[in-house]
Amino acid sequence: MDKLKIRYGVLLLVIISLTGCATAKGLGEGVVKTAYGMVEDTRNFWDTLVKTDRWMQKNLW
Repeated sequence: MDKLKIRYGVLLLVIISLTGCATAKGLGEGVVKTAYGMVEDTRNFWDTLVKTDRWMQKNLW
């Protein structure tokens, strides 16, 4: 586990040194916003599935 953390730390340092701090910051913000968007889309999709299931149970059974 410790070796994995060290590898990720070295990889992070390499990425920041190659791209620059501002680019790495922008990349990080983009990843976080994408993750939040995925969570919101999943919630909306789940709500739609539940509503569809309820409608089918009510109207088709």
